[in-house]
Amino acid sequence: MKAFKLRSTITMVITMTVFVTSLVLPCFALAQTANTGVITGVVKDAKGEVVGGATVKAINKGTGVTRSTTTGDSGSYELTQLVPGDYRLEATGQGFATFIADPVTVNVLARVTIDPELKPAGASEQVTVTGEAAPLVETTKTDVSGVIDQKQLESLPVNGRSFASLAVLIPGATLEPSLARFPSEGQQVAT
Repeated sequence: MKAFKLRSTITMVITMTVFVTSLVLPCFALAQTANTGVITGVVKDAKGEVVGGATVKAINKGTGVTRSTTTGDSGSYELTQLVPGDYRLEATGQGFATFIADPVTVNVLARVTIDPELKPAGASEQVTVTGEAAPLVETTKTDVSGVIDQKQLESLPVNGRSFASLAVLIPGATLEPSLARFPSEGQQVAT
């Protein structure tokens, strides 16, 4: 009788564990976003000291949607769940001129780091940083990835309309040989 009770208790514990896990794991999966990016950084003044309480805004240039946050005591900020696109980043602080970075390109799963340097406020002084959208080295990730924009997609010849033809445009990506009967069948991209 004791063996039956022990087996029943163990079965009930395992069942409850599986039940609770099935409720909790989907929440973690839904919390992860696979189609957005992040802008992060540290706001500093001209002397290199962090600026706490500064307001940082990212304005989507295509839609006009604004996301904003306030820096903590460490001067750091993070704007998450940004839809891929071009943004205008503005940083303002009490007694400082507005810092503007334009354009800031956010791609899927990208983590763009912009460290605004706020200058002392003058008579309506504004600092604007502009530049070409050049590929940056992302030091927080070790995988090979890239984005092929609409301009490249329209101007490049695509052999057989296969994703693998586009994937090899990313630096470090190569096609692995396939034993498939047809060239487009079973192709894999190696990094």
